[in-house]
Amino acid sequence: MALYVDIEKNLPGFKLSVSFTAAKNTLGLLGSSGSGKTMTLRCIAGLLTPDRGKIVLNDKVFFDAKKGINLPSRERKVGYLFQNYALFPHLNVEQNISFGLRHCPRQEQSRRVAEMLEMMNLKGLKNRYPRQLSGGQQQRVALARSLVLEPEVLLLDEPFSALDDCLRDQLEEQLRETLGKYHGHSLYITHNIEEAYRICSELLLLEEGRIAASGPKEELFSRPPNTLAARLTGCKNLSRVRHIAHDTVEALDWGCRLLLPSINSPLPSINSPLPTKGGEGKGEGGDYWIGIREHLLSFVNDKTLTNTFPCRAMSVSESPHSVTLTLRLDGAHNPPGGNLQAFLYKDAWEVLRKQPYPWLVRFEPAKLFLTKEK
Repeated sequence: MALYVDIEKNLPGFKLSVSFTAAKNTLGLLGSSGSGKTMTLRCIAGLLTPDRGKIVLNDKVFFDAKKGINLPSRERKVGYLFQNYALFPHLNVEQNISFGLRHCPRQEQSRRVAEMLEMMNLKGLKNRYPRQLSGGQQQRVALARSLVLEPEVLLLDEPFSALDDCLRDQLEEQLRETLGKYHGHSLYITHNIEEAYRICSELLLLEEGRIAASGPKEELFSRPPNTLAARLTGCKNLSRVRHIAHDTVEALDWGCRLLLPSINSPLPSINSPLPTKGGEGKGEGGDYWIGIREHLLSFVNDKTLTNTFPCRAMSVSESPHSVTLTLRLDGAHNPPGGNLQAFLYKDAWEVLRKQPYPWLVRFEPAKLFLTKEK
């Protein structure tokens, strides 16, 4: 059983064109503002009509442009948690939750609402109005209102965007627990990469109305198929490459030569054939780039280790628990914007900052990935 979406929607200055299939787990939609995430959810919910295509959930056709099928929202069994929660201000908590059950028998309404009040820890708040609730309480009411309909697909549009960090952490834990018990399909929009990784099993990366990449989250983070997917998943360190030997490339933007993992590496993208004529990573598949996540750069004391280079910090950005360093390799003639970023927790930073320049930074071969231009 699956959710199948293959649609196009044209608006002035923007075109949405997406095609994907979602299984019964949480699919995360990740992308910059204006990439088409919310528009996709609105088309699935029936709040927006595509120009072309098809939407099918568990063999039930929601939309088929060729056959003239376009089920109204109320017949789609879709739960939608809006970004601003969209609670009715003139209805109390109990009435908000039961709003979509107006056509159910009274006894059935009472049973379902009671279950939601219990599940979301809202029993003591059932007579309050939205203006009397905190942001976290409003979010729980909105989620209860979505789930009480027993939807076959649950759409969540940045449900934590209006909350502070402390409350966000608490409610995220509760949401993960709720989604773990939910037996339908769920699609989750967020701008937060770490949040997407914690909550979602699969990711759909959107850019300018199109899918840049999709797949299991672990695969997209360890082996992004293109530079756009790498950037959308938060990779700060990417460089064009020139092929030097079968296992060596020159990182043009960082100003260093790097040994790649052995042929037995578990990373198939590393073993993809590179151009053999010494060009700047150009081949039949496009331009090749090399990347490494900022937290995977390591600082060592042994300059004989593979892929180890002297460096110094160009800038330091501190947060309460961590530090992000902007690095430049000593002697590198890399272009502007070719600096590297490294992430350290404060305890490691306190050790490193006391060491004299040059520091030694290592690109461990197994932690590198090759990808193509997008």
